[in-house]
Amino acid sequence: MSLIIHGVPLSKDKLQQLIAKNKKIQAIHYVKTTANLDLRKSKKIVENLMKNINYYDEGSSERLNENNQEVVYSSSSAINKKTGKGKLFMIVILLIALGYYLQKIF
Repeated sequence: MSLIIHGVPLSKDKLQQLIAKNKKIQAIHYVKTTANLDLRKSKKIVENLMKNINYYDEGSSERLNENNQEVVYSSSSAINKKTGKGKLFMIVILLIALGYYLQKIF
């Protein structure tokens, strides 16, 4: 049996075995390398499977929010990336302003 995570099939049996043997790190590594995901996403996926091995199966109610809409993990990371760029932009602007201010007073 396999799971489809971000369009990539993963062996559900292998993940079940790793989780049953309490080999969380190996399970995360398997998800990370097979699905080509970053460490944070892979860890979240494994933790979801540790809570409920059927978390990513079709029809799982745990993947639905209060409005019965499917929660898509990858879309939230896109928002975080945009927020990160906004923070970086603000830091650069503040550093430029600080440099300009320091030039004026010295």
